[in-house]
Amino acid sequence: MNRLYNTDNGLSNSLINNIYQDSDGFVWISTEDGLLQFNGMDFRTWHYNRDEANSLASNLVLEVYEDSRGTFWVGTSKGLQVFDRKSGSFSTVDLKDPTSPGSILHVSSITEVSGAESGPELWVASSEHGVYIIDIATRTVKPERRLKLSRSLLSSFTDHIFQDSSGRIWIGYETGGLAVVDANSLNSTAGVLP
Repeated sequence: MNRLYNTDNGLSNSLINNIYQDSDGFVWISTEDGLLQFNGMDFRTWHYNRDEANSLASNLVLEVYEDSRGTFWVGTSKGLQVFDRKSGSFSTVDLKDPTSPGSILHVSSITEVSGAESGPELWVASSEHGVYIIDIATRTVKPERRLKLSRSLLSSFTDHIFQDSSGRIWIGYETGGLAVVDANSLNSTAGVLP
């Protein structure tokens, strides 16, 4: 039986950026007006609240991702957060770019990358700031690896990251085109912009 969900029966917004199912079977919906969790019957919604320190950073949610350690990452138009599903609280990951201190960190894609000698990493695509490489255990940026990767990318306006079954990492640019990157050397083996 098909069901239609919209703003009349549970969705906070009909503009959906991402749908993701976690390891517990819950469906997470990233919308233009908050983050929703669906248990098969009901929706639970989180919104930005300026009066709460551990609130969602922005109502514009673009991506959610659960890594191999069970950490739940949330990408918004105002940065990257870790969501504690037990307490319902969000903590912000420091992605400050010293080259543009006042910039907004628009996170568009999150994926865990395997195959690097240093172990699994979280790669985070952003608009205008390229790709952040994050140590999953410490939840901190690896600045040397990030800088090395940025030198092989054709644009800092990255939109999507995907690792294929051969271990190659595909990075899509907002302006069009792709780069294929090796997880160890961080060199781009292919890259095309129109």
